[in-house]
Amino acid sequence: MKRIIALILALVLSLGTVTAVAADIDLSLMRADELMKLREEIDRELAQHHTLTADQRKQVEIAVEESVETYLSSRGVSFVSWHWTDDSCQKDWDYYTANVSMSYRTSRGRYEPDVFAMLAEQNGAPVLYYLELGGEVLLNTDVPDSRVQATATPRPTATRRPTATPRPTATPKRKATATPRPTATPRRSYYLMNEPAKFGGKTYTLLDYRTSNGSFFMKPGYGNEFLLVQLSIKNGYSYAQENSVAVVGVCDGQRVDVSSTALLECDPLLSYEPDSPNEEAVGEVGFEVPKNWREFILYYLPTDNVDDAIIFVITR
Repeated sequence: MKRIIALILALVLSLGTVTAVAADIDLSLMRADELMKLREEIDRELAQHHTLTADQRKQVEIAVEESVETYLSSRGVSFVSWHWTDDSCQKDWDYYTANVSMSYRTSRGRYEPDVFAMLAEQNGAPVLYYLELGGEVLLNTDVPDSRVQATATPRPTATRRPTATPRPTATPKRKATATPRPTATPRRSYYLMNEPAKFGGKTYTLLDYRTSNGSFFMKPGYGNEFLLVQLSIKNGYSYAQENSVAVVGVCDGQRVDVSSTALLECDPLLSYEPDSPNEEAVGEVGFEVPKNWREFILYYLPTDNVDDAIIFVITR
C-alpha cells in the first residue's frame, strides 16, 4: 500500500500544471472542459511513463527468462515452462517489475516457484538489478539512477518474502565434477531454427514452420490456426535404440499438446525416430494455437526423463 501511495504522489508531482489545479482548486468546482483537460494530461503521463510497450514487455520477459534459465541450467534443469499474463509486468518511469509463475521438473519432482524481478532502463533496454526465484535472492545490486525526477521503488530485502517450494540443492561435489549434457551449452538450453541439437548419437534440427487454416472438413477453432513444425532427426554411425518420445508445446506461456486434427495437415507426418546408421527422418508435428501468437517453444523428449528435453524456440 505504501508503494502504491508513493507512486500516486510522484505521478501528481510530475504533472506540472496539473499540480496547481489539484492543489489549489476543488475538483468538484471545475467545469467539464477543465476536468477533461486534466484527464487528458493524466492519460498522457500514464501512457508516456507508466505503460509498457510491446517491445519493452518482450525485453523484460527475455531478461527474466534468460537469467532464471541460466541459473537452473547450471543445476541440471532444462525443461522450463513460463506462465506470463497481461499484468505480469509493470512500468513506473524508468523502472520495471515482473511477477510471474513458472514450473520445471527434475528427477526429484515438479516445482512451481514464483519469480519476482526488478529492472531499470539502461541504454534503452530494461536491465535486471533484483531477482528472486521461489523466495531465494539470485541478484541484488544497487538501484540505478533514473532519468526522471521521481524516487525509485526501493528494492526488497532478502527476507521480504517467505520461502516457497524448496529448490533441489546440488551438493558441492556435484558442482565441482558435473559436465554439461550433450544437448545444451553451458549458458543456454534452447535452440533456434536450423541450429542442430545432438543427443544420444542423433542430431535434432528444427527446419521450418508454417501455419494453416485447415481444410473444408477439418478446421481449427474460432480465432485459432494450425501450427505445423518441421523437424529433422538424423542418426549417427551406429544402430540406435528405439525410444518412446513425447512432444509438448508452450505457446506464449500456455501449454499446448499435439493436436490430432492438426496432424492431418502434416506433410509428411513425423512418425518415427531413425535407428539405422546415417538414416534421417524428416516430417512435421502439428498444434492448434491462437492466430496472434508471438512465441512458440517446442519441447522434444527423446527419453522418459524430462531433463533430457530438447527445446526449440520459434518467434514471429
